[in-house]
Amino acid sequence: MQTQEATIVAVIAAAFTVTVCYALACLTTNKIAKAALEGSRSVDRAKILNEVGAILRHLSVFRWRRK
Repeated sequence: MQTQEATIVAVIAAAFTVTVCYALACLTTNKIAKAALEGSRSVDRAKILNEVGAILRHLSVFRWRRK
């Protein structure tokens, strides 16, 4: 019975950790996007957001290989 309880606690802790990390990533992305768009012209905003998205996609990919 103790192993089942430990498994349940581990699953809940993992789910909580993933949720908190996702929330922090969203908050960080929001702050980065706001800072990047601050003082920009409306014509440039689409390109700025595309570049911010490309940077965030690049940072979110874990690479095993060294360059």
